[in-house]
Amino acid sequence: MAPTFHRERATHQEINNAATIRAYAGTAAEVVADLLRLGRNGDAVPARQLAYTVLDRAEELLVQFCAGAAARHSGILRSGFEHAVGAAAQALSSALARQTPERLATADAAIAALAGHTLAGTQPHRVEQTRMALRPVRFLARADEPPVTVADGIERQIDQWGLGGPPARPRMGRRGRPRRAEGHLSRGP
Repeated sequence: MAPTFHRERATHQEINNAATIRAYAGTAAEVVADLLRLGRNGDAVPARQLAYTVLDRAEELLVQFCAGAAARHSGILRSGFEHAVGAAAQALSSALARQTPERLATADAAIAALAGHTLAGTQPHRVEQTRMALRPVRFLARADEPPVTVADGIERQIDQWGLGGPPARPRMGRRGRPRRAEGHLSRGP
């Protein structure tokens, strides 16, 4: 079922009321968020296009009213999403430069803010990329003493990574053999 929109005229006095403006903005944000959720389905392209049209117009209005900088703090506008991506990148860069618990916590918070943005659902790969970037930074932040000898380094690597491949490999082979025997997984012609 497609959403319907009713246009009502607001009086000048109502528009000047800050609470009314916040209520209109909140309602508009909810409608756009609903359209974006609908638009995630492959057959709901018109809903997604309408949502992006509304978001673009909202950003244009902010620029017209000299409030474009406020869009950076939006939890629904594209500028807010791009700002959140930039903030996550900055926090990751800072944590990489110096791996302290505070900087790692800041990176975690920036990534959580990015994931909480309404548009994160339309671009989940960008959120996942920031999460993946944090993993090696966390690894580098571990307080391991450097190995004293090469043998010590090799022992640590074996302890961390294991020897002879991932432990899942034998389990995968055991699960695949019966299916291959039944003809589900053929080895070719």
